[in-house]
Amino acid sequence: MDPEIDLGALMSAFDTILLGRKTYEATRGHGGGGMPGLTTFVFSNTLRQEDCPGVFISGDPQQTLATIRKQGGKDISRLNRLPVAGFGTYLGEMA
Repeated sequence: MDPEIDLGALMSAFDTILLGRKTYEATRGHGGGGMPGLTTFVFSNTLRQEDCPGVFISGDPQQTLATIRKQGGKDISRLNRLPVAGFGTYLGEMA
């Protein structure tokens, strides 16, 4: 990690993070999942909400983003821009 980057300051600009299933599963495999202090949404058509405590599972990124934007708040972070089941492509274009 570049020592010139203040990760704490960078992350304080966000209150919501969006993950694809594969990124979520990778973080969950390392003891993570949701990110402390951030509302985490995972876009997946295969994960079940009851199996993923601490995060919100959505199969409809467009509707989810519309709802998040209506609520207001800080910026939204996209942790993954890879095209996974079409969600990554959509998230990469959402800016």
